Amino acid sequence: CHLGDGYAYSSGTSQAAPVVAGSIALLKSFAKELGISLPPAELRAIFRHTSYKLPGRFRDRRAGYGCLHISDALKMLRHQK
Repeated sequence: CHLGDGYAYSSGTSQAAPVVAGSIALLKSFAKELGISLPPAELRAIFRHTSYKLPGRFRDRRAGYGCLHISDALKMLRHQK
């Protein structure tokens, strides 16, 4: 949907992927700073436990585990040290 002035509105995985990738990079960088190893399974668990849940099932087919809450993810990682 074109909104004018060169901007557009869109949704889906193409828009979510850069946000998730940036969040992963931020968490991995913070973990390195703390001297913590952050394997993929642990990273996934952090996101699963700190994301805002959407109404309905625990995991939604279209939205995964919900909306990322990166500040809670960083707090959880900090408390693992």
